[in-house]
Amino acid sequence: MGSDTMEIMDVDPGLIDADVPTPHAWTEGNRVMSIRAYPLAVSPDMSETVYFTNVYVGVNYSVSYPSLAGFYLSKNQTTNVMQWMLSALKATSPYENYLLVGWHIEADISFYYSKPEYVIYKFKTSTMVGEETKTDINNTNFVGTFKNDFAYPATDNIDPLNDYYYMGVEGAFYSKNSSGNSVGRAFSASVGFNSPYPTNPD
Repeated sequence: MGSDTMEIMDVDPGLIDADVPTPHAWTEGNRVMSIRAYPLAVSPDMSETVYFTNVYVGVNYSVSYPSLAGFYLSKNQTTNVMQWMLSALKATSPYENYLLVGWHIEADISFYYSKPEYVIYKFKTSTMVGEETKTDINNTNFVGTFKNDFAYPATDNIDPLNDYYYMGVEGAFYSKNSSGNSVGRAFSASVGFNSPYPTNPD
């Protein structure tokens, strides 16, 4: 869960080179290191969205680092995190009247390749796939934080308090192999909400 200090953040979606400890790169590949979901709030006039850096739920991988990763919250777990954020908003001026509008999702992913080229990725939900983005990578041991804010999928007839939905990122990292050919390896990181099969049962 979160730290003892509260930092209020305006969301800035995209990919950043994160200052995250890098796992021992024993073979080339993609490794999801952590995934976090922060409740996202919006001002009454819909002009500002914020999340609190100490109000979140997440998973950290410390032994094995999957390339395709995700975790799932039950309905009760989803509601508890949302209630946690509502309580934090009410206790923090001037955010008492802010409303929950979705989730801010972050994933730290390590890429280790001797001849890196680029990464392509897109953010997606149960009902939406975003535009594909391409970023050139020159660092052989690159750790990126993929982050995006997602609105609840209420417009798609999904009840964010009851129905299952997911949000996250997927893509591929491209590098040159020993023959000089470009090869892509897939990665993904997501969070599922109101799941009947939570990662950690209630």
